[in-house]
Amino acid sequence: MSNIKINWIYLQNFKGFIHLNLQFDCSHSVILGGPNGYGKTTVFDALEILFTGKIRRMDSYVSLHNNSTRMDQDEQKPLVYSSKSNLAVIVRAGIQSGDREIILERHADVYEMRNPVDFTPFNRLYLSENGPDAIHEISPDTLRKFGIEDLAKNYDFLYYLSQEETVSFLKMKESERSRLVQQLFDTSRYEDSIQRLGDAITQCSKLSSEHIQKKNSVDEEIKKLTSSVVGVQNTHSQYISLSPDKSLLWDCETPNFSHEDFNLWLSDDGV
Repeated sequence: MSNIKINWIYLQNFKGFIHLNLQFDCSHSVILGGPNGYGKTTVFDALEILFTGKIRRMDSYVSLHNNSTRMDQDEQKPLVYSSKSNLAVIVRAGIQSGDREIILERHADVYEMRNPVDFTPFNRLYLSENGPDAIHEISPDTLRKFGIEDLAKNYDFLYYLSQEETVSFLKMKESERSRLVQQLFDTSRYEDSIQRLGDAITQCSKLSSEHIQKKNSVDEEIKKLTSSVVGVQNTHSQYISLSPDKSLLWDCETPNFSHEDFNLWLSDDGV
C-alpha cells in the first residue's frame, strides 16, 4: 500500500454538523483540540465510516440497542444532524495518493437510516478523480489501482485507536492477534518461502531415503555374491569330464602327460 494523506474532509448533516469543511493539506501532522462536545470524535467517526462503512464502537452495540431500546423512526437519528432536513448525510474526503488526489465519499438519504444506528446505507463507496460532480460508485477492490487497499480490514489495528478501546488488541483471541501482526509485518511472503523450503526438504529427504534403501539393497546383494564366490573357491568339487571319450588324456581330474605325449602333440602331424 502506498503512502496516502488526507487533504481535506467535508461533512454534511452528519452528527453534530450541518456543514463542515476541514482543510488538512497545510501540514503533515494535525492535532484536533477543544473541549468535550467540540466535534473531535465526530471527525474521526466520519473518517471511520468513509474508510470502513461503519463505526465499530457503535456497530458492536446495535443488536443490544435493538433488543433493549424502542426508538420511533421519527425521533432524532444518532448519525444525523437534522432528521427534518432534506439534506443527505455526506462524508467526503480528498485523499492524496502519490502525485494525484482522489475523492472518496459515502452518503445516504435520511429516510434510509433506521434507529437506533444502521450503517447499511453506507455500504456503497463512491470515488472521483475529477471533482465531486463526477462521483461514481466503486467496489473496494477498485482502490488497489490507487495504492489503497485493506482499509476496512486493518483500520482498527493500524490506522485508528479509539479512546474507548485502548486495549482492544489484547482482548482479541490469540489467532486474531497473530493474523493482525502478520499483516502488520507482511510476513506472508516469508511464510510462503518457508513453506516452499519445507516442501523441498521433505521431497529431498524422501528421495534420499529411497536412494539409501536402493544402495543398501545393492550392497546386500554384492555381499551375498561375494560370499558365494568365496565359498566356491574354498570348496573341492567332483571333477566332471568334458567329453564322453574316456581315452582323452587331458580330460581327467589329474592329467599326467609323458614326454612322448608332448612330442606327439607338438609335431607337424600333431593336434
